[in-house]
This record gives sequence, structure tokens and C-alpha cells, in this order.
Amino acid sequence: MTLYTKIRPKTFDEVKGQEFTVNNLRMQSIRDKFFQVIILAGQYGAGKTTLARIVATAANCKNKDKNGNPCGTCDGCRSISSGSVDFLEIDGASNTGVDHVRDLTDWLHERPLGKRKIVIIDEVHMLSRQAFNALLKTLEEPPAYALIILCTTEADRIPATIRSRSACYTITQIPEAIICEHLLEVATEFQIRIQPEAAELIASYSGGAMRNALKLLEQLSNGEDEITADVVRSVLGMSEKDELLRIIQAMLSGNYTKLLESLNSIAKSGKSLLSLTEELLNESTSLLLAKTGQPSSSSAIAENYTLERLCELSAKINWLNDELKNAAGSGIAAYIHATKDLNTGESGLAGKLKSLEDQMFRLSAELKSIKSVGFSKPVDTALEAETNIPITSNSSAQPDLPEESVPVLITPSKTSEVAQTETTDFDALFGDWGFDSFDNTDEPGFFESAEETGTSFQETATVSETSAALSAGELAQKSLSERISNDPVIKEKLLSAEWITQEENLLLKVLPEYKEDILLFIAASGIKNITIC
Repeated sequence: MTLYTKIRPKTFDEVKGQEFTVNNLRMQSIRDKFFQVIILAGQYGAGKTTLARIVATAANCKNKDKNGNPCGTCDGCRSISSGSVDFLEIDGASNTGVDHVRDLTDWLHERPLGKRKIVIIDEVHMLSRQAFNALLKTLEEPPAYALIILCTTEADRIPATIRSRSACYTITQIPEAIICEHLLEVATEFQIRIQPEAAELIASYSGGAMRNALKLLEQLSNGEDEITADVVRSVLGMSEKDELLRIIQAMLSGNYTKLLESLNSIAKSGKSLLSLTEELLNESTSLLLAKTGQPSSSSAIAENYTLERLCELSAKINWLNDELKNAAGSGIAAYIHATKDLNTGESGLAGKLKSLEDQMFRLSAELKSIKSVGFSKPVDTALEAETNIPITSNSSAQPDLPEESVPVLITPSKTSEVAQTETTDFDALFGDWGFDSFDNTDEPGFFESAEETGTSFQETATVSETSAALSAGELAQKSLSERISNDPVIKEKLLSAEWITQEENLLLKVLPEYKEDILLFIAASGIKNITIC
């Protein structure tokens, strides 16, 4: 006898999860008034047949306790557990024809020897259309002593005429926390040594089905003295959480080198990339939950991305999962395609810009806060680690920098001021956010070009003094013309635009396909008073 059969629940109190359904059926047992036709629909392994047997036992029990649980010892209970002429459990997949249903209805109309006549039809959706039609009349007007329980994993395949005559209950996936807790209890009862982390992995792999979890526990216990997390990962082909997060970060940043390294390592280990994708889908869901404020071990990673960006990631991994299920091609190629779409597609670029803008404004606020208390204060190492901007505490760090030195992203709807201070390594800053992937040419990237041609804080001040006679728009035009001379790619795109020099700013009317590239170039160059439309 298998482990999950040995510990199969026999009372309502022993059922794990399904609180609403269990409580509703329990109240029917306490009042001894059951719906005559009950449908239990839900996923496999979550307790449909088990709950049906408990209801059948409670319906015939003569000595129920105050909670409606069957005693298990009376004649009525034994008639269900040991079999009797008043109880029938059939498999709908093996009895699909109309003749089987006619035999069943004839049996139901015979008066019982005991309290009730009860039938459980498992996988009822497998019945033929003719069989359902033959059953319809009996379900419409069942005998007063009859109790009919229908179990199915596909409720939508049961005709609406049948469902409308039944009390329908949905058996949902059992939460991982409940499965994990039950696994540890069972392990203690049967003297199985298992680490809590291993129980959590089994629970996450079970897909919300307690039967799956107990079967895995038994399988692993037969081969190991102690079930550890490494044993579970090895047997089930699961990846470590750190590896999943590295792949997710590589996809979000467009870091193809790290992505290929991880995928090649996983492929060489013999793990299926389809299984990996399903794990990534679960992990992306955890990131979304963490972003919306729910407790999650992925909270630290989720803070670095916007909710929109994480939604794009989840949608792209879901597409990747479907692609690997339906296609026989290279899984690695599909991952590369998904990563490219995530970073260079229209929605991917918009998500990156939004993420960059949010982080720049947050950085701006933090730098202003540091400036307000002076750089002689202790260095905020957490901020330095997060932004890759070295913060010094000596007196020569110019604590009274003008507000214009605070980096702010330029967007089409708002012209913001961008300047580079002596202590800000913008190449490292933007590189950490993955923006090098925007440059698909052989020419230097936008931000690398900005660094090579960028001026220091002091040089910018000198240029400002010599250009005092120019208006803001003329100064912006002059600065932009000088800057693009070193970047032929962006120069060609900007020369296709219409330049309108105004008193307050320079207005650029650019082609739609060049708008994102030009916006990023100007944001990195630090030229102010430019409006793009």
C-alpha cells in the first residue's frame, strides 16, 4: 500500500485545504441533509475522490460526532469502506456508454437495504453525450434516498443541463505552505528524515496536489537516509533559486553572455529547458507578488524594476513556455529571441525607459538628501552599492554642488537638466541597468560615446562663461552639433530631424523610428534645454 493511500483522510477534519467546500459539506452532514447531486470539480490529486468518499460515509453514518465526521465503525460506515449493495463507485472513463448508465439508473431505483443508496462516478466528463442524456432524467428527479456524487477534472465538459441540476464545488490547488507542513508531519509520523527546505521544494514541485507531494516523499525516502534540498533538486531536475534569478536578471538587462552561460550549463547537466521555463514562470510570479507588497524571498530583486517591466517579463516567459511546448526547435534560440524582444521591442524599450526614469529620480532624491546633511557624514554604503556611484566623505568633495549637477532623465514630455559630477561613473551606472544592449551596431554605444566626449564639471563651467552671449536655444544647438560629430550613427539620425532654435530651447522634430535612440543619446550627453517631438 502506498504512503498516500495509508494516510488518506477519512473525516472532514483530516482534509487539508479546501476550507469552504469542506465546511459546506460538513454542515450538510451535521444537519443530515445532503444535496442529492453533487459535482466535485478540480485538478488531479487535490482530494476530489477522497472528499466524495467522506461525504458518502457521513451520509450513511449512524454515530457522527458534533462536527459531522463519520465514526468509521458503524454498519453504515463499513458499508462504504468495505463495499455493500447500497454503494457503488465507478470509473466514467471505463463506463462511457449509454448501456452502463441505464444499468446504473435501474440500480438507483431499487430501494436500499440501509439508509441511502450512494454512487460516486469518477472522471464523469468521459461519459458520452448519449450517456449524459440517459442520466439526465435521473438527475432531474432522483429517488429520495439516492445520493449521486460526480467527480471531474474538466467541469466544462459536463453538459450545462447536468451542472444546472447539481450542487457544484471547485476543488482548488492546495497552498504550498499547507503541503509543506503536512509533509513534515507525515515524515515525523513515519520516521522519515527530511530537511524543511527539501519539503518546501517538494511542495513547490507538486503543483498544488497533495497526492503528488506524498508520492515524491515516499519515492525519495526509499533511496536516501535523509532527504536534503540537493537530493530533491538532483532527482527532480530543479534549478537553484540563485540560478533562476541570474537568468531573469540577464533577460531583463539583455546580457546575452551571462544568459548563454547559464543556459549552456543547464543544458549540459541534462535538465530540460521546458522545465526551466516553468520554474522561471513561477519565479516571475513571485517577483510580481513581491512588487505588489506581498512577502516574498524575491523582494530585493523586485525593487530594482518597475511593475510594468516585471509584467513584460512574465508575459514573455509565458510565451516562451508555450513556444517550447509546441516547437521542436532549439530552446536556447527561443530564449535569445525572447530576450531580444524584451529589450529591443517597442514595449521593452518603453519599460526600460520607465525603469531608468524611476531609478534616476530616486537617485536624485537620495543625492539631494546626502547633500543636505553634508558629505562629512558617514558614507551611505547601501546607496553606494546599489548605484555604483562612489561617495567620498572628505572635505574636497564639494558638498554644495548646484542642483543642476543632480542627474535627471530627459523625456519627450519634460526637459530636465543632466550634468555629470566628478564622482559619478555614468558608464558603470547605465551599464548595471543593462542599457548597452540598445546599441545593435558596431559603433560605440551611446553611453560609451557620451563618456568619451563628455566634459568635466570645470570644463562645463568654462564653456558656460564663453557662451554667455548665446540664447538657451542657440547654446543647446551649438553643444549638440559639437557632440554628434564623434558619433556618425546618431549624427545621421539627428540630421534627418528638423531643428527649430527658439529663445528658451532647441526643438527637435525627429522621425518616430529614431525617437528612442535620440532620447537616450541626449539623456547621456548632459545637454539641457532640448525638447523632442
